[in-house]
Amino acid sequence: MTPTAPKMTAPVTIRRRPIAMQAMQFDGHNAAEIAKWAGGDAVCSIDGQLIISTVGGEHVVEVGDWVIRGPEGHYPIEGSSFDELYVLEEPS
Repeated sequence: MTPTAPKMTAPVTIRRRPIAMQAMQFDGHNAAEIAKWAGGDAVCSIDGQLIISTVGGEHVVEVGDWVIRGPEGHYPIEGSSFDELYVLEEPS
C-alpha cells in the first residue's frame, strides 16, 4: 500500500490508464509495409502472408486483423475484437 492511499474499508471503482498505441490493419496486400513497420517482430512470406512473432509464439495474421504496437512489442488482434476494445484517434 502506498503511504497516501486511504485505508480500504470498501471496494473502490477504478479505471485502466489509457495508453496510446499504434496499429495497422492487414488488408491482404500490405504485409510488406506492416513487416517493415514492425521491424523484426513480423515477416512477410513469399505468398504475401503476414506472420508476427509474439511472446506466445508465431501467429498468422488474417485479412481484417490488426497488428498493434504495444509496450511489450507487436501482437495481432482480430478485427471484431479490435472494434470492441479500441477507438481510432483523430490525427492531431
